[in-house]
Amino acid sequence: MVQFGLVAARFQRDAEAMRILDYGGAFGLHAMALKRMLPRLRFDYTVCELPAFCSEGRRLNSDVRFVKSLTEAGDGYDLVYASSSVQYTRDWRSLLYNLCAASAGGVFVTRTPFVLTGPSFVVMQRAYGTQYPGWIFNLDEFVQAAHTAGSRRLQEVFVNGRGLAVRGASEPNAHLGLLFT
Repeated sequence: MVQFGLVAARFQRDAEAMRILDYGGAFGLHAMALKRMLPRLRFDYTVCELPAFCSEGRRLNSDVRFVKSLTEAGDGYDLVYASSSVQYTRDWRSLLYNLCAASAGGVFVTRTPFVLTGPSFVVMQRAYGTQYPGWIFNLDEFVQAAHTAGSRRLQEVFVNGRGLAVRGASEPNAHLGLLFT
C-alpha cells in the first residue's frame, strides 16, 4: 500500500485531481487508502474487474467507477495499476499492451512473480479450496514485452518478497513491482 501511495504521488500531474485505473482492483480498497494518504487530491478512480466484483464494488464503494473491460475503461490515465493480476491472464502480452495504451503517465505492475534466468512458465496454484493457473514471468521477457507495448522504459523495480514455492522449478521466483513510464 505504501509503494502504491508513493508511486501515485510521483505521477500526479495536476495539483487537484488524478486519474487512476486499477486493473484487478477488487472492491476499490486501494482508492480508499489513497484518499487517506493524499487527502487534498481528488481522484477519478476506475477499477477494471470481473462482473461479480463490479456489482458488489458499486454497492460498497460508490466513489469508484467499476468497469468490466479495458475497452470500457478508456485511456488517458495518469497511472495504470495492476497488483497481483497480470499473471492470471492467459494472453498477458495483449493485456500488457492494453494497460500501456490506457496510460498517459505510468504503469505499475506489482506483486507479480518473476524469475531472472529461466523462461516464463505457468504453474497451477491451489488456494481458497480451488486451483487456477498463473504465470511466473522471466523478468527480461516481461520488460521487453512492455517496451514493445509502448512503455518508454523501466523506471524502477520494487521487491515485494519471496515468490511461490514451485516444486521442480529451475530457480526460485520473487514477487516484484515494476514501474514503467
